[in-house]
Amino acid sequence: MNAARPQIWQWPNMLSIDAAAIALAWLWAFVHAYECELHWGGYCVLGSSAWLVYTADRLFDVAKRSRVQLLSHRHRFAQVHARSLWRLWFCVLSANIALAFTTLSSYQLRHGFVLLGAVLLYTLLNQKLSKRCFPKELCVALIYAGGVIVFLDGPLPWLAALSFALICFINCVLIGTKEQAIDHALQVDSLARRLGRSRLWLCFGLSALSLLMVPAPLKAGIASSLLLLALLQIWSPRLQVETFRVLTDSALFAGPLLLALMAYD
Repeated sequence: MNAARPQIWQWPNMLSIDAAAIALAWLWAFVHAYECELHWGGYCVLGSSAWLVYTADRLFDVAKRSRVQLLSHRHRFAQVHARSLWRLWFCVLSANIALAFTTLSSYQLRHGFVLLGAVLLYTLLNQKLSKRCFPKELCVALIYAGGVIVFLDGPLPWLAALSFALICFINCVLIGTKEQAIDHALQVDSLARRLGRSRLWLCFGLSALSLLMVPAPLKAGIASSLLLLALLQIWSPRLQVETFRVLTDSALFAGPLLLALMAYD
């Protein structure tokens, strides 16, 4: 499955760039939907923070694993280039801290520190409890959605963020279900193995109902990503693991892309 060399379209995922890009796209979508103003520093801090979290999580995952346990391109890449990635990680972290303290308001910094605490707690618990069905998918979805709204000025749109968190959760579960062999080799348990197909479709239904809490422009964006995720769930048996992961993550770009087309039409 993973003997072949990675294709060019897999590199954003291997480098964790896709996670940062998706976060930035949805931050723009929320800013546009709620007609907020956000300093460019907020975008930079969110993008680099998403990259830092995903890269660190992956590096911790591969740190004590043997080569034969790593079945995915992204895990093998992280292990082979661990030293270089850690050096880059600390450079990005330093720049991110400096940027946060020079461009964000005290209000944004307070929210950012709360989210940072949640990220650190998640990282600790995930590494300690990953073999005991730690709800990684749920934690990632909530933190990711929180990161997208944390730098918005004014009252935070928690209900809309919850709707967005649901499609993030579905995204994670779909990938986890498809990558069960990868998780088994890593000796990791997850919600994806326990939900089952019927419960997963229930999550799709809950996500659709949550759209009632979302303002019109954002509703169309979340619905478009949800629809693509549902189609990928149907097509899942026909797709290879690495292809499925990239397509499933790419489905989250559909919402911001639709909103951009609607805004500039």
